[in-house]
Amino acid sequence: MPRQKRDSLPKLRRDRNIAFCEHNGQRHRFGRWGSPEAKEAYKRFRITILEGEAPVQVPKKGLEVSLPTLDITIAELVEDFFAYLDKRGVADKRERPHWKRALGFLVEDCGVFPVDRFSRKYLISVRDRMIKAKTLCRDMINRYVRLIVRVFDWGVDVEIVPEEIVGSISRVKGLREGEFGVRDNPQRKNVPDSDVARTLKYSTPTLSAMMQVERLTGMRPEELCLMTVGNIDIPEGSDLWYYRLDKHKTLKKTGKRIIPLGKPEQELILPYLKGKKPGNAIFSPRTSEKERLRAAFEKCSV
Repeated sequence: MPRQKRDSLPKLRRDRNIAFCEHNGQRHRFGRWGSPEAKEAYKRFRITILEGEAPVQVPKKGLEVSLPTLDITIAELVEDFFAYLDKRGVADKRERPHWKRALGFLVEDCGVFPVDRFSRKYLISVRDRMIKAKTLCRDMINRYVRLIVRVFDWGVDVEIVPEEIVGSISRVKGLREGEFGVRDNPQRKNVPDSDVARTLKYSTPTLSAMMQVERLTGMRPEELCLMTVGNIDIPEGSDLWYYRLDKHKTLKKTGKRIIPLGKPEQELILPYLKGKKPGNAIFSPRTSEKERLRAAFEKCSV
């Protein structure tokens, strides 16, 4: 078979973070863009073409992929996923530690594996590592397993993970109550009023008001912190005020979130409405810190 001209050799190209080239209507992937392994695989692929030998193909994801292809590792998949979260800006600060911990177990156990070698047994092995750590309850372990599956599902979307892998690992069943001796956290109980009363003595006036409003209304801490002057509706001739939330996780389902505020709550909130614009928060951390420093200074001056 005649050798192919050097000018017609396929050029190395980039698709997201994957190095590839097109040859005879087929796409050949070589691994992560810029990695030494990808460059070496591409060199071997060029040599194969120059020597007049057709690259050997193996089926994968319904396409033909050459044997010189070096798939990215699971550690690289995780790194790319975090880069995706940072770029999209969807990495919630409260969820970030859970992502890191869940994927930390994955990388520690299987980080050097190519993504196309991952399977149900490896996911179960990662879950066993979580169980042996004895630091996670059953619900958290099941949650972390689901997070790992979501990362591989994202890998399918960007065409770096075979689709059949996600279909396999998504069938791993969650741990049942008492299985493998994994603990369940006890149900949370309400804080006794006596404990709340003792705590109020050591809190700043702002924190004290916040705790009492939260206790009286039953609202979530996040809802209390998001309360602004403009969110408070004060109808004329009514004994009730209404706290109307602009953003709430249940708004898509219910269409509204309104918390009534009676006389005790109004008396606690009223001092924090003075001199503020509609967009200002009612309870400010800066105000609470000033109160704390003032109390500490007065204590030292005595």
